[in-house]
Amino acid sequence: MGNIFISYARADGAVQADALANDLRAIGHQVFKDTQTIPAGVEFEQQLKQGLRSTDVIIILNTPESIKSQWVYREFELARNFGKAILPVRIDNSLLAPYLHPYQAFKIEGGDTHRVVFEVDRLLRKLALQKTIRRVLAAVVILIVIVVAFLVVNRLTAPPAVASVATFTPTDTATLTRMPSVTPTRTPSPTATATRPPTETRTSSSLPTPVISGPLLLIENFDDASVPTTWSIDTGNWVIVSELGNPVFRPIDTFNVIKFGDVSWHNYQIDFNFKLLDRSKQRNVWVDVRVSDDERSLVVVQFDFTDNKIRIASINRSGAELLGEADFMFKENEWYQIQIQNADRLVKVVVNGLSRIFRTLDDASKFGAIRLRSSEGFVLFDNVMVSALADQ
Repeated sequence: MGNIFISYARADGAVQADALANDLRAIGHQVFKDTQTIPAGVEFEQQLKQGLRSTDVIIILNTPESIKSQWVYREFELARNFGKAILPVRIDNSLLAPYLHPYQAFKIEGGDTHRVVFEVDRLLRKLALQKTIRRVLAAVVILIVIVVAFLVVNRLTAPPAVASVATFTPTDTATLTRMPSVTPTRTPSPTATATRPPTETRTSSSLPTPVISGPLLLIENFDDASVPTTWSIDTGNWVIVSELGNPVFRPIDTFNVIKFGDVSWHNYQIDFNFKLLDRSKQRNVWVDVRVSDDERSLVVVQFDFTDNKIRIASINRSGAELLGEADFMFKENEWYQIQIQNADRLVKVVVNGLSRIFRTLDDASKFGAIRLRSSEGFVLFDNVMVSALADQ
């Protein structure tokens, strides 16, 4: 089964941490928890690092005290650097820590841990499947390398081919006569030449900084068999559904990410429409701009349907910073027109034609790719496009 690390503040999260650890152990998982796993007299941070290196997923219990805890943030930072799966869990109605905004969060109400246990178990099964697939692919690659190496060595070490020579022994009465050799004439057969129509190639990496000839749409019609080449599905599953005869996108996995552009992109505008289908099941939609190659530096625009907020946050290697937020009540089954402008050091969010929030970034890079992220699958997207803004 899986290895799980629980990060929490003892002041107000110990009871929930104990209950969650017991429930996870009851179904066969190994749980690392400081008071139960680290013996007295052992160097604390070293044990934390060892526990995080061996873990599959870290659960961060988000409480008022954990938001202020340096140890909880340190454990989060180590887990992120180690490339571990991060699962924030809000206790009752606690406000989510700013550095956890990019991650899908779950909630424990009244001490009921069953939903979190289910989600952790499902996440671990998914990670185990991904690990198995990676091992199989690695084995296939190794096998191919061995076969290729064998063929190359065999070709290099094989002796050169020697033509066989026929020996004729004349008898007393026979005279050997050498006949003139005849070289057969080979008539070439006509060869049909296949003509292949040119195909349009659109790759985000070939676009400069950026040169956009017209809007780049995520979907145009039902004939699109998959996401156009200028966009790429990074995580999850996006399907095309009909909304009053109009083709729209719906993400259907627990976490879904579509990415566009590269680190050279700047001064662009993202437009899209979305409809919230179920507020109780769809918690957030995020739009990331200025995403670096290693995805550790970015600016996040969060549409929070639980707290009815629009937030802008900056994330880099040193942590996360909430730059600003604005109140906005999103209603179910209504389409909203969203426009996000990423111009030089300004990030501006417009909803239904009205500016809702904007921030000037003093120390953030103005370059980077774009990601559209959605948790769960109770939201629809339409007319997702990127267009260029004039250089500032």
